[in-house]
Amino acid sequence: MFKTSDYFVFDPFDASSFAGWTLVRNSYQPLQPDDRGWLWCESLGLGLGAWQGTIDREPTTDSCHWLRFYDATGELVPLPEEAAQQRLADAQQQLSNSQQQLSGVQRQIDQERQQREALITKLRQRASIRSTFE
Repeated sequence: MFKTSDYFVFDPFDASSFAGWTLVRNSYQPLQPDDRGWLWCESLGLGLGAWQGTIDREPTTDSCHWLRFYDATGELVPLPEEAAQQRLADAQQQLSNSQQQLSGVQRQIDQERQQREALITKLRQRASIRSTFE
């Protein structure tokens, strides 16, 4: 006997072909789709369902679907390359935020330097005026 805990079949050109079974006491029982047509895989803790979009730069057609994982909240589980792209985008955003903070700090330092120099100039002028009257 095959004895894998769950198995699924899917034809990407016929999304209605998606079916799955789970092993219960040495007998495979069909999994029932939810209202979205997704099947829950208990052993993985993930749902599987048809998804239409682009993967690995492969264009989709109206007749082609992909089988993708979804978490318990219905969120699409990213593919490794999608997760890497998201990490890159997050890192770029963090870098941009850090650069903006640095620019703000640099502006503040420049303003404080100008204020300090203006104060020094003013103090020197007063000292010069005092020395003139002494």
